[in-house]
Amino acid sequence: MTTRIRLLSIAQALLLILVITVEIRPFLDPMLVRYLHSHQEGARFLAATHDSGIAMLGILETGKPLMAVGGYRGSDPILTTEQFVQMVADGEVRFFLSLTEGTEDYPQQAAIKQWVQEHCPESPVQAQGVAVRGPCVAHD
Repeated sequence: MTTRIRLLSIAQALLLILVITVEIRPFLDPMLVRYLHSHQEGARFLAATHDSGIAMLGILETGKPLMAVGGYRGSDPILTTEQFVQMVADGEVRFFLSLTEGTEDYPQQAAIKQWVQEHCPESPVQAQGVAVRGPCVAHD
């Protein structure tokens, strides 16, 4: 019985060490979240992004809506470029987030991606692994 208690204590100690040494980092840097909040200016969405995976992580961390322009997997053409531009012009979305590594390139989003590169400057606040563009400007 003593050996069993000792093994349990050793296992608990190792688990405690593991819990203490594992750093859980948020998906979005807190400084970036503060920047997006302070520059949202009444926009319906905190930011737009390619797919729901990125949007979901942002929503869970911020409690604010993010828009997935490519639908669930990023391959659904839910918006035309004209519709996205109109949303920017209407003030519904001001920023665009994308991953800097390991992303798929969806042909359905090529025109929106090009428009974002041309009309949404790189944000002064960036986060590791996430490219931030905006505020976006739609010219009439």
